[in-house]
Amino acid sequence: MKLPFLILAAGFLMLGGCTVVDVAEVVSYKARNAAKEKTPFDLQKEAIYERMKRYGINRDDVAALRRLYETNAGGSFSVSAAHVSVATDDLLKPGEHYRIEMDEHILTMKVPTAGNAVPGQWIWPYTNTRTPDPGMAKLLKLEKGAVAVANLGWYVCNGLLTGVVGRCDIAGVGMNYRVLTPKEIEDLSTPERMRAFFTRFQKSQIPTQEDIERSARERLIDNRMGTRIVSPPETVVINGRIWIRYITDRGQKRHYQYVTLLGPDRRLILNTGLPPYDYTAHPAPSTWPAPSKRALAIMEETVGSLRIAKINDDGAPDPFVVERVEPAPLPIRERATEPAPSYGIGDHSAALKGSARFTDNVNGTITDNLTGLIWLKDANCFGAQPWRTALKSIQTLAAGDCGLTDGSVAGQWQLPSQKELHSLIDYSVSRPTLLAGHPFTNVQAKPYWSSSAYDYTKAWRVDFVKGYAISEFRSSNYNIWPVLKTTKKARMLSQEPRFADNTDGTVTDNHTGLIWLKNANCFGIMSLSSGFLRVEKLASGACGLTDGSAAGQWRLPNLDELHQLVDLSAPQQTLSLSAGYPFSNVQAKPYWSSTQDISSANTVSVVDVINADSDRIYTNTTQRDVYTWPVRRGGDVARLPADQ
Repeated sequence: MKLPFLILAAGFLMLGGCTVVDVAEVVSYKARNAAKEKTPFDLQKEAIYERMKRYGINRDDVAALRRLYETNAGGSFSVSAAHVSVATDDLLKPGEHYRIEMDEHILTMKVPTAGNAVPGQWIWPYTNTRTPDPGMAKLLKLEKGAVAVANLGWYVCNGLLTGVVGRCDIAGVGMNYRVLTPKEIEDLSTPERMRAFFTRFQKSQIPTQEDIERSARERLIDNRMGTRIVSPPETVVINGRIWIRYITDRGQKRHYQYVTLLGPDRRLILNTGLPPYDYTAHPAPSTWPAPSKRALAIMEETVGSLRIAKINDDGAPDPFVVERVEPAPLPIRERATEPAPSYGIGDHSAALKGSARFTDNVNGTITDNLTGLIWLKDANCFGAQPWRTALKSIQTLAAGDCGLTDGSVAGQWQLPSQKELHSLIDYSVSRPTLLAGHPFTNVQAKPYWSSSAYDYTKAWRVDFVKGYAISEFRSSNYNIWPVLKTTKKARMLSQEPRFADNTDGTVTDNHTGLIWLKNANCFGIMSLSSGFLRVEKLASGACGLTDGSAAGQWRLPNLDELHQLVDLSAPQQTLSLSAGYPFSNVQAKPYWSSTQDISSANTVSVVDVINADSDRIYTNTTQRDVYTWPVRRGGDVARLPADQ
């Protein structure tokens, strides 16, 4: 039979072992898929995978994938995105090791050398069921505590051209991780109890004569028909860990199950198998056909390499551990020299996240470790006020007010600039657009005033509903969020000159460390998809470049990076780049960023380098034609540009 390529990865594992595939059909599907026009989602996903090829599978890139998946559905939260899988067929080589973290345990397993990987095999490298975030908690409830952690496959063919021509079988390995119920904890607490439990389970899979007669009489389909016990549950030790193994034939397919306990309340089960053949009539492996022999070799190589270690092992007794082992070493890759790209949303240029981003000083203030700014912890102490009133109100703030015990005095606090306030934004969330787990209190999903003037009648405010900067009349009432004056000059970078012409077609921004294409209009206007493709192919020799850069090193800037070029003090109706810029062909029009609008999969943020009557940051549909301005990293990235 022929199976569509897209369902292979699920099909052979759900059936417990192997299936048959026409390789010509797979090759044809891959060719058709490669010829399809790539969407912004496709291009951003490919960029993340290119990083993992270079640096290895890591938490930052997996988190970037999750943000991309969650925002691809128009901003509605995708449950499946809470548990991110990674396709490993192009990331790991035979002889290297898969690495999967499940709560406090690490599992490693060898990539087999006996078969060619099937395109689309997956691992879920990080699983947290102990302290799940809301998305993971929802997924666990939906799946009744069980989640996949591996879904892998390899071609096992007759002949030498494995996975190239002809018809092949696919050998599969699947792993399932489960949160146990109290009753299951009792039933599986020791190897002896687990063996007894799965002995009962295996027998329940064999229909009785009464079941067979009833099915025939009532014309029912019993999926257990043709099931035969090959080997009852037995205890095996693999690299210091006890597993319960049992073998079952279903029709002409042979299935192997390996089960162990990770901690007192988590179960891991590994499923693998052999392709269709009459194993009952031919029990000796030496008589099996080549695909079955190769599938057996893959199973022995992968299962025999299983190593499970406890993170921060405290040495407590474990009935399933007879010898503690270390996980296999990770594949050797380059050390990452730059933060992971944050495509989709949530793409501040620095990578401090979670508890590392902010420090609660326990005196009514919070330090932002990304920018060095010290903020008032209470983000709504003053309520909403007109802009001029807000400027004066903050001047009176001192220790004893708003929960402050920091010793500050009146005159040390001020309204933040637009860029300082905007540095708090996290585009992966909304209402408010502030990093999950932040320590602030009373944050409002409303606009906040900045100190940055727009013109004689308006000032800039930052919207914490979706994160955009907007100019408003100064008489409007908006919230205020004080920041300490004393930290600004000490922490914000102010190298002069701002820009350096590298005389190779590039310009370095000394405030951020970013390297920009000098020609700001090499490509003209185009859709976002076309912009991604053109920038991805940019290399030395094009657009005036003589810098030695290669295709794949340039990218679209994220919203923050593009916005940092803007000088908010520049007069309206003029180019609003920082004074003295050496760029050429800068257009007084919007430029694409890579930041997707959280509310829509079809809109992306753009930055206007000139804007007379409305906002310089707003969203645009991905099909509209906008200018592109490529950027790449260049050494250490600064925190934020000097206040403007």
